[in-house]
Amino acid sequence: MPAADPATGPRHLDFARVEELQRAGCWDDAGELLASEARTLVTAGAELVLLCTNTMHEVADQIGEASNFPLVHIADATADAVGAAGMTSIGLLAPAYTMEQDFYVGRLATARARCARAQRSGPPGP
Repeated sequence: MPAADPATGPRHLDFARVEELQRAGCWDDAGELLASEARTLVTAGAELVLLCTNTMHEVADQIGEASNFPLVHIADATADAVGAAGMTSIGLLAPAYTMEQDFYVGRLATARARCARAQRSGPPGP
C-alpha cells in the first residue's frame, strides 16, 4: 500500500487547543480552526473531508460552509447505513454531550433513525 501523501493525508491537530475552545464555549473559534485545516487539505487536492471526532460535528456545517467543500457528516453516513440495512433504531455509544445535542441525535432523527436510550439504574460498570 503506498504511503499517504503528507499534503492530503490525515491532519493531526493539537486537540488540547480544540478542547480548550470547547470548554470555553468558543465553538465558532473551534469551527474556524478546523475549517482552516480542512481548507489546507482541499488546497492540497483532497476532494472530500472527513471529520473524525463526534463532538466536533457540533460545528460540521460551519466547517463545510466556510471551506466550500464536501464534508462527510458522520450522522448522515450513519443514517444512510441504518436505512440501507432496513433498521430504524440504533444504539449509540457516545459521550453525554453528543447524546444531549441535536448535531448528532437530532440529525439522525431527521433521517428517521432513532437512538435507543438505556436508562441507568446505578453507576456505570467497569
